[in-house]
Amino acid sequence: MKGIVFNIFQSFVEKNMGEDAWDEVLEEAQIEQDFFVAPETYEDKDFLTLVTHTIEKFKLVPSEAIRLFGNFSFPLLISKVPQFKEEFKSAKDFLKGLDSIIHVEVRKLLPGAKTPRFYHKERDDGSLELEYESDRNLPDFVIGLIEGLGKHYKEEIKVQLMGNNNNKYQFLVEFA
Repeated sequence: MKGIVFNIFQSFVEKNMGEDAWDEVLEEAQIEQDFFVAPETYEDKDFLTLVTHTIEKFKLVPSEAIRLFGNFSFPLLISKVPQFKEEFKSAKDFLKGLDSIIHVEVRKLLPGAKTPRFYHKERDDGSLELEYESDRNLPDFVIGLIEGLGKHYKEEIKVQLMGNNNNKYQFLVEFA
């Protein structure tokens, strides 16, 4: 996982649990790293250890905390590539370009980035069937990111997790 995700998680913890919370989590989680450089790559297990420890320490509901982290993350991630604001005129367009354009650019900007795969199919009613494929298994994070995407474009979006099959999660994304 890229350091930028650790950096954003640090901001999330400090904003929601207090300035000292991150240092406490780092110390108590007992991972080797005590700081993260945005473009560097770190072990996924370290990120998951920090997330799990934060959830347990602050007695959070796991799915809700991870969804809120996704929501918190979107504006920080999109600020790193402002050209996407111009390229995509709506949340739906953004989602449709996620795998073929956005993640291609992310891998150029952050060599070694292991981005998830996204596939989409537009339905007759204008909604999207979105499939997320990743060994990281973070569907609640994806839901939060999509909610953050909706806020970014000032669009009302409803996201439903429809199913899971071997690290492939199916969502229905509806646009108001």
